[in-house]
Amino acid sequence: METNATEHLKRELKVQEKQNLEIRDNLAIERTQFANERTFLAYIRTAMGLVLAGFSLIQFFHDQVYVWVGVLFIPGGIFGGIIGLKKF
Repeated sequence: METNATEHLKRELKVQEKQNLEIRDNLAIERTQFANERTFLAYIRTAMGLVLAGFSLIQFFHDQVYVWVGVLFIPGGIFGGIIGLKKF
């Protein structure tokens, strides 16, 4: 009688352990997807900031140094956005 109950308990524990592993794996996949989305949004935020900074430098400053820095920021931001899109 005692061995039968022990065997039954061991079988139940194995089933529960298998379910726990499946849940853990699913949660790990979800965490990875959220991390990828967060990284993509960081790329896009940085790219938008560079493009907007470039346009602002060109629009509000008339010194040639600021204009050229603005001209460099715009393609840099576009390139950064494309890189973020490719990595996502």
